[in-house]
Amino acid sequence: MDKSEHHIIKEALMRDYLASERTMMSVDRTFLSYVRTSLTLFIAGISLLKFFNTFFIHIVGWALIPAAIITFLLGVNRTLGMANNINQRATEDGYKIDFPQSIVRQHLYSLTIFVKNTLREIYRLFLPSAHHVPKNQT
Repeated sequence: MDKSEHHIIKEALMRDYLASERTMMSVDRTFLSYVRTSLTLFIAGISLLKFFNTFFIHIVGWALIPAAIITFLLGVNRTLGMANNINQRATEDGYKIDFPQSIVRQHLYSLTIFVKNTLREIYRLFLPSAHHVPKNQT
């Protein structure tokens, strides 16, 4: 194999590697869009509940909160499914995956912990009885 053939093979491998990186970044970008949409729905629902007193607005506000949760879960499900699909196809085509298979799952796990803690704090904000009061301070 001469230098020109070696250069062509190296160039093709680099192109495939960069294409896989672009694909994984697009999966991450799509997931972040789901997160942004779900947070917007959640904040809109809380805002409607907090600032308006009409019955219809309260129904819309309470409907937006589960919609936000469903949107987030849908985004997690689709992101993990797409990442697994990409990794499976790469393995079937004989490519060695040089990044951890759980690269998206690690971010999702961190984000899930963040969202859980944030929701817990919002819950405590809206429900004063949810605050923990030690027995000796009553």
